[in-house]
Amino acid sequence: MPLPNLSLVLTLVLSFLGLVNNPLSASSDGVVVFNEVQYNPTGSDESGEWIELFNQMGIITDISGWRIDGIGYTFPKGTLVNPGSYVVVAKMPGAGEFGPFTGSIDNGGERLRLYNHSDRLMDELDFGDDARWPAAADGSGATLAKRKQYTASGRTDRWTYSAQLEGTRASANFPDAGGPPPSSTVGLIALADVWRYKDTSVDPGVDWAASAHPVGGDWKSGAGGIGFESGTTISLGTVLSHPNSNSPFVFTYHYEREFDLSAAQLAGLKSLKLRHGFDDGAVVYLNGTEVLRVNMPAGVIDASTLALGGLDIDNLSADTTLPTGALVSGSNRISVEVHQESFGSSDTVFGVELDVEIAGVDPDAGPMLSINE
Repeated sequence: MPLPNLSLVLTLVLSFLGLVNNPLSASSDGVVVFNEVQYNPTGSDESGEWIELFNQMGIITDISGWRIDGIGYTFPKGTLVNPGSYVVVAKMPGAGEFGPFTGSIDNGGERLRLYNHSDRLMDELDFGDDARWPAAADGSGATLAKRKQYTASGRTDRWTYSAQLEGTRASANFPDAGGPPPSSTVGLIALADVWRYKDTSVDPGVDWAASAHPVGGDWKSGAGGIGFESGTTISLGTVLSHPNSNSPFVFTYHYEREFDLSAAQLAGLKSLKLRHGFDDGAVVYLNGTEVLRVNMPAGVIDASTLALGGLDIDNLSADTTLPTGALVSGSNRISVEVHQESFGSSDTVFGVELDVEIAGVDPDAGPMLSINE
């Protein structure tokens, strides 16, 4: 007796248990995604239009009853897509392809949406024929082709035109770039990015990092690095007033900003790296949780706590690995308080760069790890 297809069995079991859907996600789920579109074939005959989908999952995916809005096509019952395989829907389908579809793809641009049988948005491609999209895909015979198949579909920089006329129907667009890299580094915060900051003596409280602070009142915004220092080689995008000109004297400066992590980035997160320049000491928080102290004493820290000694900052530090347990999918906040080492200190410096290393998935991809119903 032949063994059952374990991937198919897993899909059916998960479907029965109701564990295959993530109702908390309102965005598209990159499981089966748009991969290539022939939207404007050569000549005036539009019968050569077709759309290719790609299954990013490592299991068989049942797309029975799924539909593509924009062309008015619904997949028939029993449509199963193997892992890493392609599905072509065409006006004039060939062997092994689906169709025909009755609608037409607008040559001037179209919003294509893929919904599952429960009306959940699985992927979306909103393309046009302006300068952001490859002109060669608009009537030359080449197709609109995704650069790397293990990525989400939404951004224009994910798309180009096919290297050959009529595209690569039911096969990889660019075979050398088809799979996810083993590890990639993504820049989350650059030195010159804008921060919200407070450079007054008003104490925001020991739990200040637990919430965000909109610009206004004591809170300002400016590009990094931020500070007052005549000798540092860290580029200061925002120059503060001389510390000794502040009355009362400011012992502690506060900084915060947000950065985003997709669900796929969080799932494949390997490490979070911080490079910093703090004069004189600092405490760093992620989403309100302390993750690093630099040149600061132990115990409770408040706005009057002094750094352990003076530091002269010439450039950013080497990579410091931060704990990642406080990170979430979506918006995250990093908060930093920079402390002086003594009353009357004549300088203060704040500079930060933050990177994330992603393993096993394309770092720019949308969610790819959920199993859909």
